[in-house]
Amino acid sequence: MMELKKEYSEHEENGDKVTRTTYYDPETKTHVEEVKIERIKEEVEKES
Repeated sequence: MMELKKEYSEHEENGDKVTRTTYYDPETKTHVEEVKIERIKEEVEKES
């Protein structure tokens, strides 16, 4: 089985953490992209 090339990047966008992982399969010449968005902003301010 061929080894998949894996590319990983992480950045912040509008207070969210965006993790982007791209897999490249050289055998079939296809890219599979996996994007995960996590909310960073925690609700700190609460109305009392």
